[in-house]
Amino acid sequence: MQTIFEIADIRLLTPENSEILLEGDFPVLILLENGLRTRVGTVEVKRAFPFEKPEEFIVLADEDGKDQGFIRSLSQRRESEKDILRKELARRYFMPLIRRILKITDRFGFSYWKVETDGGIIEFSVRDTYKSIIRPDERMIITDADGNRFQIPDVNALDKRSRKKIDLYLW
Repeated sequence: MQTIFEIADIRLLTPENSEILLEGDFPVLILLENGLRTRVGTVEVKRAFPFEKPEEFIVLADEDGKDQGFIRSLSQRRESEKDILRKELARRYFMPLIRRILKITDRFGFSYWKVETDGGIIEFSVRDTYKSIIRPDERMIITDADGNRFQIPDVNALDKRSRKKIDLYLW
C-alpha cells in the first residue's frame, strides 16, 4: 500500500536518503538513492507552518522554485545540518522583537507605529491593521506595508503603556 507521501508525490527527506551541506554561504541538497549521491543544487529553505511549527515540516525547494521534499522535524537531522537549516531559516524569517510600543496613529486606512525593538527605535506603517496582525498564541506578528515582519514575543509581558496602545488590535 502506498503512503500519503507517495500518493501526493512528496519526498520525505531523511538522514538516510539526503544530506544538506554548505557550499559557500548556500545550503545544498544531496539525494542518496541506491548507493548514488545526486547533487540537486542550492536550495531555498522554507517553513510550511512558520508560526505554529517553526522546526517541523521544513520544505526545500530548488533554484527553479520546485519543492524537492520536506524534513519532518529538524530534531531528526545531524547537528551540522540543523545548524545550516536554522541559520537559513533565521535569515529568511528575520523578525525584530518589539520591546515597547511608543506610538500608534491611525490615518486613512494605515496605522503608523513607532516602536523600540531589539535593534533600536524604528517607525513603520501597516496597511489594513486587523489583517496584518497574526496572534498564533501569546505572540503577536505584525506585517508592515513593505512586507517586513515584527514580533512581540509575549503581549502580556509588555509594559502597561505599550499594552494599552495595542489593546484595540488584540480583539
